[in-house]
Amino acid sequence: MPPYQTQENFEVPNFELDIFVDVGSKEAASKWIAEFQSYSKTTMPQTRGYDIKGNQVNIRYMHNHVINSAESLSFRHVNEEVREELFNLFKDGHSPTSVLYVYQDELHLRANDEQELIEFLADRSINPDYDYTTKLFQEYRKATLGNRNGKSMFERLAEVVKNYNDSDQGKTILQAYDAHIGKAFILCIVTNLMSRVHEKVSQAGELCYVDASASFEPLNTSITLLYTSCTVGALPLRLFITSDELEVTLERAINMLKIILPSYAFYGCRPQTGSILFLTDDSSAKRNALELYYPKGICLLCTFHILQSFWRWLHDVKYHIRKEDHASIMAKMKKIIYAASITKHFELLWKRRNFWALSYHIGLLTCENNTNNYIERSFGILKDIVFARTQAFNCVQVFQFIITNMERGTNEKNKETEEIGISEFTSFLEEVKLDYQNSSQTLRIALDKFKDRYNAAKALSVPRLFSFLYDLNCDLDPMAHIKSDANIQVQVESIKR
Repeated sequence: MPPYQTQENFEVPNFELDIFVDVGSKEAASKWIAEFQSYSKTTMPQTRGYDIKGNQVNIRYMHNHVINSAESLSFRHVNEEVREELFNLFKDGHSPTSVLYVYQDELHLRANDEQELIEFLADRSINPDYDYTTKLFQEYRKATLGNRNGKSMFERLAEVVKNYNDSDQGKTILQAYDAHIGKAFILCIVTNLMSRVHEKVSQAGELCYVDASASFEPLNTSITLLYTSCTVGALPLRLFITSDELEVTLERAINMLKIILPSYAFYGCRPQTGSILFLTDDSSAKRNALELYYPKGICLLCTFHILQSFWRWLHDVKYHIRKEDHASIMAKMKKIIYAASITKHFELLWKRRNFWALSYHIGLLTCENNTNNYIERSFGILKDIVFARTQAFNCVQVFQFIITNMERGTNEKNKETEEIGISEFTSFLEEVKLDYQNSSQTLRIALDKFKDRYNAAKALSVPRLFSFLYDLNCDLDPMAHIKSDANIQVQVESIKR
């Protein structure tokens, strides 16, 4: 057949061909057609239904345009695999713009050469345009998240919560918002990972950090985290999302959490008993709610929040404190904030001395954790990594981020800890053993002293042991940095703030 001559003097070869293919069913024919379309960069028209009659295919290759050009490829239908990949990125919290950025970045890595990359970027079936991505995002948001607020949003959230409870991935309980009867919005979550922490980590029954933060979505709901800590760092025990931080709302949320906690919660102490210690900020609502439902628990104040409040008072110009006096006053560790007079403040502060003074904490299972740095860092991870410093669309998306992204990140962190090998360190210990046996008495005395100091630091607490090894490493190499999860790293970040 004669070729088609375009206005730009391009020749488009046209032909008609009968071929035989190895297909015997509609599924096999559809697979062959999809592969042919991908290879030839063409779209084969299909009727609504067709029968497989033999295995002969008639191809009429007749075009009046150049098919392998950027303009022609821009009209192709988006592949179903690409559509599913975009949906998965939307589930991770990406916007249409960030989805295209991430997806096109993957195309750059996937291409073998520059020519293939150009074809990838020009082909709409592989690289969708922005309009298609935006419409797909609107479709996903309507089907998955519902409206931004209102009755339909809570109906969608109730459906998502029910599906999550039926999936055996964890337990959650919802109280929908109702302004007419004064019912606050409460969503309590206990994932399977949190249940395992309750069961396997002994510190779950000893110490619980409690803190809250907001601005995760337009309704400004508050997320309250309840964490514990061990040698691997901070681990989640449970959390709840509320429409406000009133005392009555927090009381209701804690009571609802008891319903979904496992019977072995708090390392066997049971849901009604709770942890021995609760470390909180200076929030009377949180402390009163915890004391109401966990009367046997001891509530302590985070020393970081005490000093932070004092720092704000110290630098407030209305108190007329000279700048040269700041250092000496701060060194005395005195908290003076929002008080009409210094005398009144110290009276209130002295009445609560057993909550914040470390001398009253002797004998308590704090493991020298007197600050909320673990949970402060956990909120940093939640905002920076899980939510990527962007607000979620609504409460449904907040819930999905927590049960997917947050859960996946914690599992990956624990997996990295499990995969740490000890063979290299075992070889080092064998080398130390040989040196101890074969070297001079001076070296043996030095190693004996190191052993005694190591055991003494370990007997005090694990954080004290970390500090001992950190100081030793800094003495040998001042430029060395040891990552000690929340013990050293977070304290430095707190000082910077």
